[in-house]
Amino acid sequence: MKTTITDQQIENAAILAAASYNNPFDEPAYDKRFYDGFIDGAHFALTHQWISADEQLPDSDDPVLVFIPSELATGYPDLLNGK
Repeated sequence: MKTTITDQQIENAAILAAASYNNPFDEPAYDKRFYDGFIDGAHFALTHQWISADEQLPDSDDPVLVFIPSELATGYPDLLNGK
């Protein structure tokens, strides 16, 4: 089950995070950069999700990251053979 996160929810979370962060420089510009970075990071994380091959296969020319216990490999999916 996928959960949809709205821009308003991200903004609210950024406001709370920026307000609770201890600004070591006590500069408003630093708080603004923290806020902007939080929002940019949230959007990046939401658009670069790990997708299980059980849910959706990648396009045949997309590089993929493959997890093999005790190993890490990269390659391209072989959609013709279902791999």
